[in-house]
Amino acid sequence: MDAFFKLFERVKSRPLLQIFGALTICCLFDKSPLENPGVENNFFYIIGFITSGITFYFVRLLINYFNAGLHPSDLSDIGPSIGAILLGFYVIYVFHYLSSKSSEMTVAKLITLGFVYTTTLLLFSLEMMKLNRLKIS
Repeated sequence: MDAFFKLFERVKSRPLLQIFGALTICCLFDKSPLENPGVENNFFYIIGFITSGITFYFVRLLINYFNAGLHPSDLSDIGPSIGAILLGFYVIYVFHYLSSKSSEMTVAKLITLGFVYTTTLLLFSLEMMKLNRLKIS
């Protein structure tokens, strides 16, 4: 299991999180550049990219704030706990999706909202697991 978590630590998933976070925000407002790559949808993608970066920054600040409030002898860590919970949700969702869809995988399924949302959840959980506890001296 330790090798499994070390593999996640080596993967640089923050740029992919930014990309899929922007696509998720665009999909929430029905302005997906995957379905219609027009000028307006690409503009919303840029706004979504900036918004996802700001959102992830504030989530990191919040987790660091919670970690700073822990007692120094406490062995828990908020970031990996949240990441593991989200990774569990991702695994449940993926297994449910794969068991309910008996057809083969096609490229057209890669631009669906479900794929964008689940990939964003996976990358977000991986980034949460990488957030280490603050070292307070």
